[in-house]
Amino acid sequence: MNRAVTAAEREDYERDGVVCLRGIFPFEWIGFLAAAAEEAKLADLNAELSHLGFTSEFRDPLYKEFVTEMASVRQSDPDLWGQVLTPVQRDRRARLVQGAVQRLRANRERE
Repeated sequence: MNRAVTAAEREDYERDGVVCLRGIFPFEWIGFLAAAAEEAKLADLNAELSHLGFTSEFRDPLYKEFVTEMASVRQSDPDLWGQVLTPVQRDRRARLVQGAVQRLRANRERE
């Protein structure tokens, strides 16, 4: 289902700077945008991981699984992903990465 933006919605946007436009895009388009956003997020994380020495093709399903796991690990302690780290922070980050790798290996062995 798609429709045009109404005059009331335009007025709301002009007044508030934001408006929720339900039913504007067809469901197929929303799925396409969601997939593109997910791929962009993975590409960004892939670029960040390359700074840590990890390189691979992020469309590879196994690497995608690794990147997704790393995103979860990264959220657990965002301070560990800066450019300047103390030795203690570098060690902690290395342990978190190793733990993520071990979890993925364990998951693979169960399959």
